[in-house]
Amino acid sequence: MCPALALALALALALALALALALALALALALALALALALALALALALALALALALALDLDLDLSAPLTTMAERRHCAVGNPAWMPG
Repeated sequence: MCPALALALALALALALALALALALALALALALALALALALALALALALALALALALDLDLDLSAPLTTMAERRHCAVGNPAWMPG
């Protein structure tokens, strides 16, 4: 094999390895970004749940009962169900 061909093959191999390394680095960066996004979403959902629970406890809501308006409570023809206060 002539030295020029060996040098060209070595350069092509080095270029292919550099390209593979860059691709692996880009994939690792994309996976890290996806993990950070998933963690941020989980944190946002946990905070929303904590806020909803704190609000429900603060307002003393009956979470098992369906939500009704005051107008529905006043004009309900069948009276107040057992879960409805008053």
